[in-house]
Amino acid sequence: MLALALGTAACGDDDGDPGDASTGVDAQVGTDAGPSETRCGDGTVQMGDGEICDDGNTTDGDGCSADCRSDETCGNGVLDEAADEVCDDGNTADGDTCRGDCASDYRCGNGVVDTTADGASSDEVCDDGNTANGDGCSASCSSDESCGNAIVDLGAGEICDDGNTEDGDECSADCLTSFLCGNGDLDGAEECDDGNDADGDGCNASCQQERCGNGRVDAGEACDDGNDVETDGCQLDCTFTCSSDADCDDGAVCNGAEVCSAPGTTTSACAPAASPAPDGAACGTGQICLTGGCVASACGDGFTDASRGEQCDDVNTVSGDGCENDCTFTCSSAADCSDGAVCNGPEVCMNAGSVASRCAAGSPASNGTSCGGGQICIGGACTTAGCGDGVVSGAEQCDDGNTSNGDGCDADCRWTCTAATAVADCGDGNACNGVEVCTAGGSLASRCGPGTAPANGASCGGTNICVGGACVARRCGDMIVSTGEQCDDGNTANADGCDNDCTWTCAGAADCSDGNVCNGAEVCTSPSTLGSRCGAGTPAATGTTCDRDANASTRDICRSSVCVASACGDGYVDAMSSPVEQCDDGNTAGGDGCSATCTIEMSMPPTGFRITSLTLISPRVIVDVPLGGCQDITVNCASVFGGCAADGVNTMLAQALNPTTTTGGEYSLHLVPIFRPYAPGTATTPADFHLNAECNQSPTPDSCGPAATAPSVAMSSVTNRSTGTCFTPIASEVNTRAGTPAAYPTVNTVSGPCFISDAETLTIDIGGILVPLRDATLSAAYDGTAVGSRRLVNGVVRGFLTEADALTAALPADLPLVGGDPLYEHLQAGNRTVSGVADACNVGGGTNEDDADMNGTTRGFWFFLNFTAEEITWTGT
Repeated sequence: MLALALGTAACGDDDGDPGDASTGVDAQVGTDAGPSETRCGDGTVQMGDGEICDDGNTTDGDGCSADCRSDETCGNGVLDEAADEVCDDGNTADGDTCRGDCASDYRCGNGVVDTTADGASSDEVCDDGNTANGDGCSASCSSDESCGNAIVDLGAGEICDDGNTEDGDECSADCLTSFLCGNGDLDGAEECDDGNDADGDGCNASCQQERCGNGRVDAGEACDDGNDVETDGCQLDCTFTCSSDADCDDGAVCNGAEVCSAPGTTTSACAPAASPAPDGAACGTGQICLTGGCVASACGDGFTDASRGEQCDDVNTVSGDGCENDCTFTCSSAADCSDGAVCNGPEVCMNAGSVASRCAAGSPASNGTSCGGGQICIGGACTTAGCGDGVVSGAEQCDDGNTSNGDGCDADCRWTCTAATAVADCGDGNACNGVEVCTAGGSLASRCGPGTAPANGASCGGTNICVGGACVARRCGDMIVSTGEQCDDGNTANADGCDNDCTWTCAGAADCSDGNVCNGAEVCTSPSTLGSRCGAGTPAATGTTCDRDANASTRDICRSSVCVASACGDGYVDAMSSPVEQCDDGNTAGGDGCSATCTIEMSMPPTGFRITSLTLISPRVIVDVPLGGCQDITVNCASVFGGCAADGVNTMLAQALNPTTTTGGEYSLHLVPIFRPYAPGTATTPADFHLNAECNQSPTPDSCGPAATAPSVAMSSVTNRSTGTCFTPIASEVNTRAGTPAAYPTVNTVSGPCFISDAETLTIDIGGILVPLRDATLSAAYDGTAVGSRRLVNGVVRGFLTEADALTAALPADLPLVGGDPLYEHLQAGNRTVSGVADACNVGGGTNEDDADMNGTTRGFWFFLNFTAEEITWTGT
């Protein structure tokens, strides 16, 4: 438990009064109200929706994923790429498919140099993120391809490598010449050995075969790129693709003059001309250039050649599209379009004499119009009358132009149904969909329709019932609550209020319990209704006693909602273990500040920091000033007629922390975190907090040491991060202030390099009144590297004051305006009266200003204080 003393006397201050208004200061932290039915990003964890976190935004990489379904910690089984994870196999163990810190999957080419110490099967020498040779790391990650490493890296051009970079032995200092070459024997990486050191005879002076395609430029070769690609600058015969534009000329006029880029190099390539000849340019007898090619002029080539009598050319040989297949216009007048048919009306020519010309039909003759020979016009065509032609004739009752049934007029040109024949024409014999009816009988709108269906559950014979218009056997899942069923939601899904056996998902919390005390007592919401759901409880605090093995002799504790064995080296300082742990840096190695038995190694030089600024951000401290009304004194003083009746909270904090404003230039509030050792680059570091240390302003820098009387020291440990975020305030926990200027300070976000302490109970001493802040943490960023001038910046103290503790904490009687009051009376809680005590008043313009928050199922207030700290000389061990 951390005890933060804000009302103790300074070192050497014999006159310090614990009840003095200048030192009787409380701390603050704030956040949201209860749960809300919104979505990911609203700052409230909706466990029923599958959320495991909600940091008030939908951004990845900040400790809660954009879908609120991952806390972005290594070992949670979710691959969080935004948190720099390469893999995540659901644990933090080395040696399996993923390294314990999720930074490597042990593959060569993943960009991480894996070693057996990290769990890899072998030690990698290098890893440059690929599996290619010749780039400074071999394809197997076993060589850095440097001359002298005793590995012949052929991909890097080495001929030999005898483990050194000296001349005069078997291999030259640059690993490019083997002095065994020329002895007639194949040695080491030699491809050949013809007994001499001459080039140009098939085996060069380095005993490598001389041939086109080996990737080396041998005698007589202009280039050699080691592949069989003809167009990449170097040909199959090891000559350049081109040495001038002339090498690229294809003799064609229409595609322009080709060019050679990078002539005479391994990147030389032939490229087409920038501008081909214009369409229509002559390229031979009767031939023209079109789109870069030389073709015979023809109708359909897209070029209107007047010399050939073409009126148009639309690049096709389709007639009727404005330009015909003989390259004349489709029509020049209506006469070109007439087909002589009576029923479709006189045709017209649109856009006559242009490529947009079209023959279009005129207005068709009315259905039934005679078209000769005893035939009539129907739909613009001359045809013999009959059922389905859309004209009522002969014995037909109707004719709707089709031979479909059920559309008012059936295939025999009789009505689908009439009112008199509704049962016979429409009945289907199904009692559950009602007695069918005929609507609009005797017209084209006549239709058979269902009658009024009986209610679900109505009997339809035997043990069968009507469900959704069908006659089925009674069963769970038919949406009818039958005998023996508690509910029936029409499906066989579990956990949706009504389970697949037609019983409630839960009728009470007992139906939801999983037996794990560490993840909290499960709850049943909306019991015995279709809205019933099992929800997670509030996880037990880290260090809560549990029993994982039914063995009372072992020490088991809750960590991250799981019951595990407490052990030295697990990274959690267990003050209830036997023997008691003073520290736990996550290992059992000695000499690093925390011994193998988790006791502090005082031989390690400690580094201390004194908190030099402390600002209360949330919740607000409210006072009802006589003649001044309700006022927020968190920042400002209590004002009456323009004067200050009492200092504001943050003013008192500044006075207590600043020696220049206190009597005798001595500290009255001195809070000192100690790092043993100061090691920001280490994953975890043992730490202790001296909460009423004795400090002096001189000599510079300030010096502090353990309190001679009533020492208050809390043992803890901190978790470090070199990058990323150690602490992000949840928006819903930090109370807003209606009408407050935008300049009002906000809670710090702490980013790497930074630390955050384990959650403890932080007790504030206000003139002798202990105010416990539960689940409290300290977090800050490391700043500076020079010893003596290092700082902790952007710091945050966060903790929860329960409503019950706020009611029992009485303010010192001698404080102006608030003396003797319960602390609860000066924290706005929505006009609530609890145990006879009401919050005093509201400020900010609202009628129901409310700073109250929830911590799981507990009502109270989240406190947030920003701080900075300066390095001091620590005089203790």
